[in-house]
Amino acid sequence: MTFSRRKLTFLVAAVGVVLAIAVPIGVRFQPDSLESEYPDAPFQKVAADFPRIIPVQERPDPLDKEAGERYREEQNRIWRYISDEGAAKKSSPEEREALAAVYDRKYVRGRELAEQVLRANPQSVAAMFARASALDSGEANPPKALYQFRVLRHLLDRRGRENPADADSREWYLRVLHYEYYVLTSLDRDREALRVVELLEQIYEPIPQMKTWPLLRLKRFDEAEAAIVATERTGRWTRTVKNDRGALEFQRRRRGPCYDAFEQLAAAEPTEPLWWSNFGEAALMDFRFDKAELAYVNSVNAGVPKFRGTAYTYLARLFVQQSRYGEAVDALKKGQSHRAVREPSDWQYDQGEVDLVLTRLLLAVGEIKQAERLARRAFDRPDRAGSSTQTGIERTLATHLTLWSVLQVRLAQYRENDLTTTFAARAVDDRRKALEFEAWTLERKLTKLLDDKTLVDLFRPYLAGRDGVEPWVLMGLIRALPPGVATAAVERTRSAEDHPDAMPYFDAFASEAALASGRFEEAANLARAALDKLPIEAEKLLRARLQAIAAESAFRSGRGNECVKLLDPVLDTSPVVLRLLDIALPVQIDDDGSPPARRLAEQLARSPRLRPDPAGLRILIKRVEEKLVFEMFRVNNARQFEGAESIDSDDEQAAVAAAYRRFHEQLMSPLVYLSQLALNGLDGSPVAVREQNAMTAIMDVLKPKQ
Repeated sequence: MTFSRRKLTFLVAAVGVVLAIAVPIGVRFQPDSLESEYPDAPFQKVAADFPRIIPVQERPDPLDKEAGERYREEQNRIWRYISDEGAAKKSSPEEREALAAVYDRKYVRGRELAEQVLRANPQSVAAMFARASALDSGEANPPKALYQFRVLRHLLDRRGRENPADADSREWYLRVLHYEYYVLTSLDRDREALRVVELLEQIYEPIPQMKTWPLLRLKRFDEAEAAIVATERTGRWTRTVKNDRGALEFQRRRRGPCYDAFEQLAAAEPTEPLWWSNFGEAALMDFRFDKAELAYVNSVNAGVPKFRGTAYTYLARLFVQQSRYGEAVDALKKGQSHRAVREPSDWQYDQGEVDLVLTRLLLAVGEIKQAERLARRAFDRPDRAGSSTQTGIERTLATHLTLWSVLQVRLAQYRENDLTTTFAARAVDDRRKALEFEAWTLERKLTKLLDDKTLVDLFRPYLAGRDGVEPWVLMGLIRALPPGVATAAVERTRSAEDHPDAMPYFDAFASEAALASGRFEEAANLARAALDKLPIEAEKLLRARLQAIAAESAFRSGRGNECVKLLDPVLDTSPVVLRLLDIALPVQIDDDGSPPARRLAEQLARSPRLRPDPAGLRILIKRVEEKLVFEMFRVNNARQFEGAESIDSDDEQAAVAAAYRRFHEQLMSPLVYLSQLALNGLDGSPVAVREQNAMTAIMDVLKPKQ
């Protein structure tokens, strides 16, 4: 579409007029403080005998039958009052039907009924409440639900200012605030969530248990501790208090006290999956990897969790970094079953985390295309925080760094394949150019996200919690930073840490910075120091990266004879680190003299992933009838892998190019045998599991009775 100069001038003038009108309106209605969006509650305070419509008693230990009965009685009382008494009792039959549908989790039906009522009565409070609830719980659309709840709250606020004694409007107002609080926390809008609690307390009763987690995420630790103490004084939230104390220690970065707090909680209530899951995270934070694995196993064995997550995901993270890939796949599949029993609106609370774990699994085993797809999904749709103390910056860093790492590998693939791609084809490859620009942009974003405190916290291993990244991936951040900044950040972090088991990690991070700066002797010494002290089984992928750094540093320092021995075990664990570090494997290439074998040998010798070396790992290439066959051997002369490509007599070069690419694919895959079917089933979504369960149930019904 084109515009004449006259039309363009008119369009610019029109836009200017619209902006001149719209900007003042936008400024006028844009709240400049919490008080302007959340004015003080207009209603009279409720009487002491007012029916409780917000739960004031926590769910007890499942083994405490007496407490469980009291809890169910309170829930039933709240439910009966909300459904049949109070303000709901005065609703019309149509309004009550819409509310009942939402309460029964028939969210689509509830929204349809609510909108029917609103077409006839746009001021229907019950219908507005039902619609907003359906948007949040049924459609998992918290921003839109927040808008609807706010529209309703403003309506109720006006009614309260007209009549502060309006009991029905006050009840709806309390219920709207209660829902709005949870929507706000899921969106990381913690200052607003705290203001909502203030409004609730102005007319209801003290509810300090609702303040703790927003305060923790805002890093207002003294206030969070005061809220925990106030909650403890109620005598009704004993389990919550214990969990919150552990979370406070976690946020204060106190490794030992956090471990002690969650260990005691798990031991006191061994049937609670959440406590075991939190204990697993605390154990990991304290570098007790065996304890962490055991805690996660206890969590999944305790049954399907009632929290928004599953310890199967956290087990998978451990298994990936330990190169236990088959067990990671199994854990992720079982985790999909755990997630499938939850409401669909809850899936997005941990979908981003599942996608990141899947991405790093696929990255480690060389399945880069699938890794890129899932990394992009996590990048576009990170978790909602909801029931976690993690902050948005931690999740953002995790998604950005993971996608950036995957893109580094994709670009390394492009550089490897340049030898089999014509110059003309490379010149018009828009996909490659887009990836290069995207990787550069992500690198810039990563550096801008990091202030001094965030950078120091990030390099303290296992302090970012479940939204962090494992050290073997975190080391890649060194390459996104200027070398001097990276080195200074590592040393500042080292001085802020007092746990002895953390020190080898700083040597590891510093070795990558030294390699990037060209300080090869220093890089080799730091890598070896880290390898001497890091746990062998718990940090296999990190150790593989360090072995590659030590090997490259030795080669650059003139000690090439050390490289093969250092790089040989990397092929077992995760050869993708060769691409992440953009280094070459020393090899000796032999061919049988046939033209296609000789051409393939010449191309492999020029690959950026291989470096001819008389002491390198042996590659043998030969023509066997109409096939071009290649084999690669290890230090002990055991075969690492072999492959073959059919040779077309009219186009031998095509077979050479195909063999070249296949060789690199097999080189970059560790010695694990994950079937393509198994990997394809790991989409991270519970939908397929739920559909399979539903089909099984149908087949059970249709099965003839014996």
